[in-house]
Amino acid sequence: MRHAPPEDRLLKATQGRGALFPVGEWRSGTRPVILVHGIDADLSDLQPLVDLFRGTGRQLWIFVFDGKGRYTEDSGVDLAGELDRLRERFPLASQLDIVSVSLGGLVTRRALNELAEGARPGLLDA
Repeated sequence: MRHAPPEDRLLKATQGRGALFPVGEWRSGTRPVILVHGIDADLSDLQPLVDLFRGTGRQLWIFVFDGKGRYTEDSGVDLAGELDRLRERFPLASQLDIVSVSLGGLVTRRALNELAEGARPGLLDA
């Protein structure tokens, strides 16, 4: 029996909405790195990036979204909401880095525009 790929299970758990998932244990006081995949949501494509950041002591998160069955704009709004929730839950996460691949770059750009439009204090401070 073939199992669904992990990204399909994650999307099913979130009812198709984009969501952040931590990689490993939370490391308090570290600056998070958010990884955003491209179209076809194959999380194994992000493995080289996970390996690259794993030894740095940074907290890794993966934003999983439906790259085919949902509008890119909607996924960007989902990411903006997830970034807001991350900051609320972990105040030290107000500074973070986002690494996006392909379609993930468009999703990230939409999220940043959404955050700027919503004037969320502290999230987009330079």
